[in-house]
Amino acid sequence: MLSHRFCRFLMAALLIIVSIFSVSAEEWTPAKEKNILILQSYHQGLEWTDNVSKGIISVFDKRADVNLVIEYLDTKRNFDEEYSSFLEKLYQVKAKKNLFDVVITVDNAAFNFMQKNGDKFYSGIPVVFCGVNDLEKEELSNYPNFYGYNEKADHEGTINAALKIFPDRTNVLVVNDNTLTGKAIMEELKRILPKFENQLNFEILSDFTIESLREKVSSLDESFIIYLLVLNRDYEGNFISYTKGISEIHSVARVPVFGSWDFYENKGLFGGKITRGYEQGENAALMAEDIMDDGIAGGMSQFNEIENSYVFDYNEMQKFNISRAELPVNSKILNLPQKDELVFKIIVVILFLLLIISFILTFGLFIRRKRNLELLQMVDTQTKELKEANTKLRDIINKNNTFFSILAHDLRNFIGSMVNASIMLRNKNLNLNTQREDLLKQEMFYCADKTSNLLEDLLYWGKNQFEKSPEVFISEIDLVESLKSIADTYKFNQGNIGFEFYMPRELLLISDVNIIMFIFRNIIQNAVKYSYQNGIVKISCEKDTAAVVVKITDNGIGMSSEIVESIIAKKPIIQKGIFDKKNSGIGLPTAMEYLELINGKILIKSEPEEGASFIITIPDGHSE
Repeated sequence: MLSHRFCRFLMAALLIIVSIFSVSAEEWTPAKEKNILILQSYHQGLEWTDNVSKGIISVFDKRADVNLVIEYLDTKRNFDEEYSSFLEKLYQVKAKKNLFDVVITVDNAAFNFMQKNGDKFYSGIPVVFCGVNDLEKEELSNYPNFYGYNEKADHEGTINAALKIFPDRTNVLVVNDNTLTGKAIMEELKRILPKFENQLNFEILSDFTIESLREKVSSLDESFIIYLLVLNRDYEGNFISYTKGISEIHSVARVPVFGSWDFYENKGLFGGKITRGYEQGENAALMAEDIMDDGIAGGMSQFNEIENSYVFDYNEMQKFNISRAELPVNSKILNLPQKDELVFKIIVVILFLLLIISFILTFGLFIRRKRNLELLQMVDTQTKELKEANTKLRDIINKNNTFFSILAHDLRNFIGSMVNASIMLRNKNLNLNTQREDLLKQEMFYCADKTSNLLEDLLYWGKNQFEKSPEVFISEIDLVESLKSIADTYKFNQGNIGFEFYMPRELLLISDVNIIMFIFRNIIQNAVKYSYQNGIVKISCEKDTAAVVVKITDNGIGMSSEIVESIIAKKPIIQKGIFDKKNSGIGLPTAMEYLELINGKILIKSEPEEGASFIITIPDGHSE
C-alpha cells in the first residue's frame, strides 16, 4: 500500500516538473532583431538633420529588438558628380554586408538616391521617406515600396501671416540658395506667388556671398519684409549653417524676418507657419514601425502631409511693437515673459522690502532730526560763529523735512498704483481685454521699477547722510559699459523710448563707481520720462587729456530757462513727465551734489518743446 502511494507521488511530481519546463521551441527562440537604415541627406550637426533624427529615435528608443543604423550622405557640403559616383560605389559595397528590414530616407538627396539605386542595393525593401520638398503624388506610381511624408512648407500661410501683421509692407525679399533642396523649395514657392501678384512685389535673391547678402539686407527700408527659405550655400559653393545664415541676416536687418522651418527659431526669426523636423522624423518612424511589424497594410497611403502651425517670437514682436491680437488665430508664442503669478509674487516681495527699508530710513531720519534739534538748542546759546552754524543746521533740518515728505508721498503713490493695478487684474468681473491688461501690467512694472530706483537712490543718499562727510571710493570704471547697463534698465518703458549710442568700445575712467551710476541713472531716467512717444535718447561720451565729457540728449518736452535755473540752484520746479508720470524732484539736485564731490561740472541746454541736453564733465584720475 505504501509503495503504491509512493509511486503516485512520484508520478504527480513528474507531471508538475514537465508542466513547468514544457514550453514550445518557438517560445525559447529569442525574437529576431530587426535592422533599420536611416539615410540622412546631410551631415550630423545640421540642426534640421539632428531634429529629424531625434524624432525617429524617440519612437524606437525602447525597442531592444530594433537596431538603428544612421548614415549621412553629406550633400550640403559635397555635391559634385565625382562625389555622387563615389557614394553609389560605397553603398553598393555596404549593401552586400548589411541587411535591412526598412530604409528611412530624410530629405531630397536621400530620397533621390533610393529612387535611383534602391532596386540595385536594397531590392524589395520598404522605403519610408520624410522631409521631401516639391514631391507630387504621381511620382510614386513607379515606386510601389515607397511610403512616407512630404515636407510641405506652407509658404502661402506664412506670407498671409506677414500680410496680416504688417499690412503696410508691400515688398518681400526672398532669400534662397541654389542647392538641390533650395531649388525644390523655390518651385513650391513659385506655384503660389500668383495669388499675391496684386498685393506684394517679390524680389528673389539666390546668387550671393555673405558680404553681398548683408549689404542687400541692410539697405532694405520699412516697406520690406524678408522671407528666408534655404541658406546653406553661397554662389561660390561655401557651406553656411542655418545658425550662421539667419544670424548674419538678423544682425543687419531693420525689417522682420519670416520663415517656415523650426531651425530658424530663437535666432531672430519673427515667425511663420512652421514645419518641424522632429515631427517629420517621428511620423516617418511610426510608419516604418507599422510596416516592419505588420507589413504594408492595404489602406496605407503612399503620400502624406503633416499640418504645420503658426509660431512667433515674443522678442521680435516687442521689437516691432506687435501685440498678440495682431497674430493669426491659435498662434504659439515663443519666449513669452514670466507668468502673471510670478509677476505678482515679485511685486509682493518688492513691496515688503520697500516697507521694511522705508521704516529703517524713516527711523534714521527721525533720529537725525532729533539730534539736529538738540544741537540747534545748544547753538542758540553760543557765539556769532555758532549762530552761523545754527543757520546751516536749520537748512539741513528743512531739507530733511522736505526729503521725508517727498519720500512718503512718492512711496504712497507708487505702491498705491501697483496695488490698484493688481486688484483690477485679479478681478475677473471686470472682463478686461488684452490691451487693457497689457496697460495695467506695464503700469505695475513701471511703478515697481520707479520705486526700485527710488529705493536704490535713497539707500545711497541715506548712507552718506548718516556719515560725517561722504567718502569717495576711487576705482577704474568702464564708462561705456556702465552707461549701456543703465540704459538697459529703461529700454522697456511705456513710451517705447529707444536709445542711440555714440561711444567708443571702451572708455576707462578713474572715479567713484557708485557716484557715477547714481548721477547718470537719474539723468537718463529723466530723459526717458520727459521724451515723447517713440522718442530717442542719445548718449555720447568722449575723453580728452584730463576729463571725460558725457552728453545725454532727448527730444522731449524740454524746459524753460526758469526750470533750468531752479535745477542748477538745487531747488527744482517739479513738472510731470509724459503720461503724467510722477517725479520726486530729489534725483537731479542730489546727483549734482554728488557731482561736486568728484569735482565734476554740468551744463544744461533746453527750450520748451525742443528737448534737453545734459553735458557732464568728469575729471579723470588717469591724468593725475
